[in-house]
Amino acid sequence: MKYVAVAVPSALLGALLGTLFALLFAPKSGKELRSDIKIELDTQATKAREEWDKGVQDVQDRVDKVKSERKERKAQSKDLPTAA
Repeated sequence: MKYVAVAVPSALLGALLGTLFALLFAPKSGKELRSDIKIELDTQATKAREEWDKGVQDVQDRVDKVKSERKERKAQSKDLPTAA
């Protein structure tokens, strides 16, 4: 999980920086460049939101699994005979 927590933001940052450098060194007018940057930032922001949502869902799924396992174990422990 640590690897994913570092890899995903690093990949997104790398993609964003690469895109910005490519746009900055491309022969375009200022208006075109600003428009391209805005479009790319919007695209990257959407991707980042999607990755965030996936991560949040993954954490929620894990929490739900742990809660379910806890309930099962609690129910099983009630079925065990007690020492008299």
